Amino acid sequence: MNFAFRNSLFFLFLLCCCKPTTEQLAVINLQSQQLINGNSVPNIALSYGQRATIGSLGYADVRNCTAVMIDERRIITAAHCLDGVSRLFLRDFHLVMPDMTVAVPVDSFSIHPHFDFAVAILGAQPEAGIDFEYLQLNQNFLTEDLVGTNIAIAGAGVGTDSALGITFGEFEITEISEDLIRVNGIDEAAACRGDSGGPYLQQHDFDQLQVIALESKGDIQCGGKSSGVRLDVVADWIQEMNSTPLPQKNSSCELQSEGNTECAGEGERKCFAGWWRERDC
Repeated sequence: MNFAFRNSLFFLFLLCCCKPTTEQLAVINLQSQQLINGNSVPNIALSYGQRATIGSLGYADVRNCTAVMIDERRIITAAHCLDGVSRLFLRDFHLVMPDMTVAVPVDSFSIHPHFDFAVAILGAQPEAGIDFEYLQLNQNFLTEDLVGTNIAIAGAGVGTDSALGITFGEFEITEISEDLIRVNGIDEAAACRGDSGGPYLQQHDFDQLQVIALESKGDIQCGGKSSGVRLDVVADWIQEMNSTPLPQKNSSCELQSEGNTECAGEGERKCFAGWWRERDC
């Protein structure tokens, strides 16, 4: 299923009712699985630079959701992946490539007032030596003509080899509603826990690839049926969020400073997972 913390009341309590410690976060075992019956090789023409923009959100070893980089420091994902999270313990965004994994902190985020959709700002620009090719975000109104056509969905998670990875599955569009795209998996492909925020990738031909929705909710039993928030209905809001100034970049902290807290103006900052995190006290 896509709502990761529905599977654990304990995890929901930690997020919403108290500030979890580093030790508490370390023992929470909510590893998200990769897209079921997917393939590490996409069924669409996806370049290395495009694939690099699809990553995983989570705390250290706990991977909860999928997200997509849309520029050097902004990502889009499902709102429920971030809602209720303390700013001090914001998730990290992991670039997940076959030959490397690079983590950067999430600094802040904005949640859409009506839809399960969010834009988050990274605390630093990923330094992975990759020429990112940001995926085109659809802004055109979607019509019923898409029903019956196939798309690819990408999902991040831990595979059977216990390694973090990205898998792709093929899905058929079954309905275009006012704000959602509903799909059904082909060859038993299914989105499950950790795939929320994964992009619905549509390719008209070899050269035209775009994201038309983000995974929002799947079958409670991790079956093949899923629904994603249409990007055309949130396009104006994305543009508005992208026009806001970026905050100052986070600074990294030495491993020996892990857990240390320092004054930062009127608030405090804490060294957590290799980066300084700030919050108001």
